[in-house]
Amino acid sequence: MPKIPTFTAEGSVTQLQGTTSNIQMGLNQNLATALAPVTKMVVDQKVKENALQNQAEALRLENDFITDMQSVTQTINTDPKYATNKEAANIYLKQKSDQFIKKYRSLATNGNVQDKFSNYALAETQKSIFKTDGVISKNILVNLNNDYGKAKKNLLLTAYMDGGIYKQTLATDLTKLTIDTYGLQVSPPELQTLLDNIPVEIDLFDGLEDLSNSPKKTFQLLKDKNYLPNLSRDQRLDLEDKAKTYLRPQIEKEFKNYMTYIEDGKEPPIFDFDLAKEVMTEPVYENMIVAKTVMEDTVDDVKFLHTLPNQDLDSTVTSMIEKVYETYPIDIAKQKETFLAEVIENIKSNREDDPVGYIFNIDDDIKNMSIEIDNMTAEFSAPNVYDTSAMAQAKLELTETLIQKQKDLNIKNIKVMTNDAAKSFVAAYTEAGNKNDIPTMNDMMQTLNLNYGDNDGLALTQLLQNGLTYGAKISYIFGDGELAQEGLAFDTQEEKDASIKFLKDNDVKIADIQIEIREQLKDFESILRRNVPLNSSGTLTEMDNLVEYLSFVAANRMYGKEMDSSEAAISAAQTFNDNFIVEDTYYLPKKIDGKNIGDGQLNKIVETVDILQKYYLDDFGAVAFKSNFETDPVELSSKMYSQMLLNGEWRNMPDGENLIFGIVLDGSNEFAPIINANGENLIVNVNDTSELVPGTDIPIDFTLNFSEPDQTITTSIVDVYEKASKLAKKKGISYEEALKEIRKPKIENIKFNVD
Repeated sequence: MPKIPTFTAEGSVTQLQGTTSNIQMGLNQNLATALAPVTKMVVDQKVKENALQNQAEALRLENDFITDMQSVTQTINTDPKYATNKEAANIYLKQKSDQFIKKYRSLATNGNVQDKFSNYALAETQKSIFKTDGVISKNILVNLNNDYGKAKKNLLLTAYMDGGIYKQTLATDLTKLTIDTYGLQVSPPELQTLLDNIPVEIDLFDGLEDLSNSPKKTFQLLKDKNYLPNLSRDQRLDLEDKAKTYLRPQIEKEFKNYMTYIEDGKEPPIFDFDLAKEVMTEPVYENMIVAKTVMEDTVDDVKFLHTLPNQDLDSTVTSMIEKVYETYPIDIAKQKETFLAEVIENIKSNREDDPVGYIFNIDDDIKNMSIEIDNMTAEFSAPNVYDTSAMAQAKLELTETLIQKQKDLNIKNIKVMTNDAAKSFVAAYTEAGNKNDIPTMNDMMQTLNLNYGDNDGLALTQLLQNGLTYGAKISYIFGDGELAQEGLAFDTQEEKDASIKFLKDNDVKIADIQIEIREQLKDFESILRRNVPLNSSGTLTEMDNLVEYLSFVAANRMYGKEMDSSEAAISAAQTFNDNFIVEDTYYLPKKIDGKNIGDGQLNKIVETVDILQKYYLDDFGAVAFKSNFETDPVELSSKMYSQMLLNGEWRNMPDGENLIFGIVLDGSNEFAPIINANGENLIVNVNDTSELVPGTDIPIDFTLNFSEPDQTITTSIVDVYEKASKLAKKKGISYEEALKEIRKPKIENIKFNVD
């Protein structure tokens, strides 16, 4: 049978006793009563935990409530409706508090939390009301002070601006304002302090007002105790410091003016060095004294330097400096040397940079001439005071005087206006262009001729140097305001670069446009290369400038008018050509001084010069010619006279408005204008409507072109030379030999040269 397993117990009775519980139940207890202490402990622990949870929840709700209430108090503090109105603020605060309490009570998990939160929230609301009342009280006082300050300021300003009764009653008005404002707000001693301060405030206001109007006078008055008597010592010293602050820039300016007079060689105005000592800081005043010491006895020397031409300045000042070292101590002599060196550098710099401005500064006669012109301009509207011719003559005389003075001083960079005047002109012209005001642009350019006469080229050059567009030059020379206005679209290098980029993007070369333009202008260019009328200096480079300018006009039209390159080039050139009638050797402008010249007048000029050449050279009395190669007129030989009749030419003069007659010399191809016995050239002005032979009172017979006379002096001379030419050809002899053989008519004042 199987063996039943067995074990041996190794523990003891004592050991088993250690595993029993501590619960002991008496013989008279049951299980419930025995467990009651443990149950009570567990229940008490749970109650404590619930209380803690409720407290934590109530505090969390209170914190959220406080956060929302902070926004309410912030609104009360910043909203003008509540910031100074306790009643409205408290109503608003109570409404928002009730709203937030209701909100957060609804979020509580039990009634205990609700009650705790409500108690906390109500307490916080009471504190907010108390805090808000305090802030509003403070705001009310601040508001009161601000309004009082504004009212006081208005009383003071009215008193000092309007004066009269307002100034007389100022103290009374301020006293009433103070009592009405603070009578119930502060204690009697505090109110009296405010009232006692009113005379002080009035004196301070008086002092500040005097400082702004007359700082120098006020500074001296502050030394008198009877001036502003209600001020304390500190207040008076503070006003003195303010006066010095006002005066220092003024004294510095006066001293600079004092120095400038000496540098310009003029007797300086009186400068108050005693006042400067009181007002300026010690280092600044000491520098003034040193400068004064250095400049003493130099006024005449500086004045003399301003009269010298440029080439004599250095040698003269060197002699002056040597004399200075012989006369003064070494330290003073060194400073005088520095001063004279600076004067010389300033003279050179001013003469180079702004010669007209320089002359205005040193020459009172020139300045007075300018002032007189300004007065004439201002009074021009008054009847019978000045006329335009008097003003124009005065301006021309001023220009000529300025130029001559610059020549006397050996100034190379001769100008006819100050730099400021040039810049002002350019700014006004550009502004007119931006407004598309072409009439104003034309009028401005035409003033150059009125104001500067034959020196308008100098004026134009100076304006161009100061930024005037090339289009303005086109307008002035040719009267084309349209081209001038278009030029504003590319008057900077950046705009030109943009135009070139536009052409490149469209596979167009600006050089190709210029070739097309030059082809369209070839007749005009041919004339230019004969008489170069573009400016008084007579440069041919102007044609290149013109072509370049028109090429940018063409580029602008390609962009704005959607033309191809050829159309745009032809259009730009044609706009220019439309300004002229082009004959074989001269052109006639269709506009002068911005005004159109009618076709009838232009045709009449063409007919006039033709008739003068054919029939009236005798009446003009041409006896000689003068080219650039001769210093004296050359007497006309009979051969030259014949050539004058047959091959004489009319050319444009530099102003582009006058035509001059002359002959082209063999060999040199030099154009030589003819002159009469009075030394006058044969000149026709485009605007001339007299219908007289120039320089005479002989009327021109315009029917001559329609009925040739049988024989005139001119035709007789022509016959002689035609016969001589035929005889020379027939016999194979020279022209001069043939001229000796033929019979020649006797013509008064004409001698046939057969030598």
